[in-house]
Amino acid sequence: MLQAGNSISHGETIFWKGKQIPALLPGLSFSEDGHIYKVNGVVRKSVTQYTGLYGNHDFVQQVDLDWGTAVHDYLYKFDVGILDFDSPEFDHRFDPYIEGWESECVKRGWDKKKMLAEYPIYSKKYLYTGRFDNAFETEHYDYFIDKKTGQPSDITGMQLAAYVQAAIEWGFTTASRARLVEVCIDKNGKVRTQMFNFKTCLQDFLMAYSLANKYKK
Repeated sequence: MLQAGNSISHGETIFWKGKQIPALLPGLSFSEDGHIYKVNGVVRKSVTQYTGLYGNHDFVQQVDLDWGTAVHDYLYKFDVGILDFDSPEFDHRFDPYIEGWESECVKRGWDKKKMLAEYPIYSKKYLYTGRFDNAFETEHYDYFIDKKTGQPSDITGMQLAAYVQAAIEWGFTTASRARLVEVCIDKNGKVRTQMFNFKTCLQDFLMAYSLANKYKK
């Protein structure tokens, strides 16, 4: 099954809730070089650019971004089944993160067969862009996940709410079904999670969105 990831193009499809959806939404393009998103040819800000306004708050802990990115990449490859554990090139420093993530998925009943991974999306209403780490469909809820290697952060709720808002606009979920979850995994594989209220976090995100657009140069 094709997953939404880095090498996608218009015309490809993936499955979500038993239906085919575009692997790349109409009008959206993404360049890995500089992480530039465009909607109908116009460069648009990402969710993280808007939430970056809160980057100096005390509750944000700086982490090793290169290491966090590497862990994120390995977890993505694990999710979509392209890791070769028997390869001599496999880096087993990532084992605890993978084990912690897998354990959490089993615990919560998150089925990889009912998953979107690294799905690029944009809001038709607000025209912000981004990619969420994971979304899992379960019987009662759709869980939108952000995976972290650092400390929990309230900013995550804003990010996830923005992605969910866009997902609602595209008919991928509803406000009543969506659940926002941050999954923090440390170097020992210990997992800590926190959930966020969609409506409250969306209000916070839209405040950052409004301020950024009001005072943009």
